[in-house]
Amino acid sequence: MRGNVLQFISDMGFDASNRGDDAVYVFRKPSDSNARGVTSAAQSAAYWRAQHIGGIVPDYEEILSEGFERFVRPGDVVIDVGVNQGRHFKKLKELVGPAGRAIGFEP
Repeated sequence: MRGNVLQFISDMGFDASNRGDDAVYVFRKPSDSNARGVTSAAQSAAYWRAQHIGGIVPDYEEILSEGFERFVRPGDVVIDVGVNQGRHFKKLKELVGPAGRAIGFEP
């Protein structure tokens, strides 16, 4: 799993330095000069959906789900920054259980 995440990060052009002691991953949509003309959230969503469908940007939902299950344990404290509608938050809350804490923040 870790190798998959690091490979994905590297393939997207980000620094995937593998120090061996980190378990924090930040996922953002990659910057694309073709997307600069996008002026609305709907246009942005349509642009990235087309990129995923075209196979240009890998679907990282499976990678995220595997990462959550591998790294998040009962009793952990997790923070989901950019929680949006809580798609991943529910899974994180389930994984930390009643002994842990899941905090969702939408800037």
